[in-house]
Amino acid sequence: MISTSFPDLEQLCRSTYNNGYFASQLTSTYQEIPLFVTNLSLIEESIECFILGKLAASITLLLTIIEGIARDFCELHNLQFNKHGSISAFDTAVKYGKSVWREKILLIGHQSKLILPEDYLNDEILRTVDEVMDMFISFERYGLNYLYKSQSNFTLNRHSILHGYNKDYYKPINFYRLYSCLEMLAVVVSYKFMPSDPNDLAKFTSKLQKFDLLERVSKMT
Repeated sequence: MISTSFPDLEQLCRSTYNNGYFASQLTSTYQEIPLFVTNLSLIEESIECFILGKLAASITLLLTIIEGIARDFCELHNLQFNKHGSISAFDTAVKYGKSVWREKILLIGHQSKLILPEDYLNDEILRTVDEVMDMFISFERYGLNYLYKSQSNFTLNRHSILHGYNKDYYKPINFYRLYSCLEMLAVVVSYKFMPSDPNDLAKFTSKLQKFDLLERVSKMT
């Protein structure tokens, strides 16, 4: 069983989100999502900062990227949200993505198919039989209860970080947490669930070599 202690979590994340994975996503999956294409250079810069050990820079940059993509998604779909608040765009985007998955993919034509009785067509029951619905709900609750909650002692909290009174957020585990949020946001805005193979092997190799070089440089300082 995997422990929930930071060292074990960091080891698990490090084995998943390695330089090869970063390079692959930048040259494959993210290239296929228009809202990510416009943010590729910023995403890559955040990854570079992380590899170089500049944790505060990598985390704060990722926060702005996630918030910007959520806002762009809402505007693209003409969704109403509070443009003066930070939580509204995230909340609106995830709820909309979840509703599209539920109504237009998971339960499409369910009346004629008799998949479930009407009383069972609620999110809490659906998440027990559908992994994607569980992902949406977990992401939504993580964002509302931790990442975007106004008053929170959680070390990865948007308000305490960007308002300057959180002095304990620049940890590797928080970059991994936030990067996993970016990965789930990719699902929300595109419904692409699995990483794609690199579209351009030369570009993939180039980015991987750059990330490996930055990692070697970081160990020299």
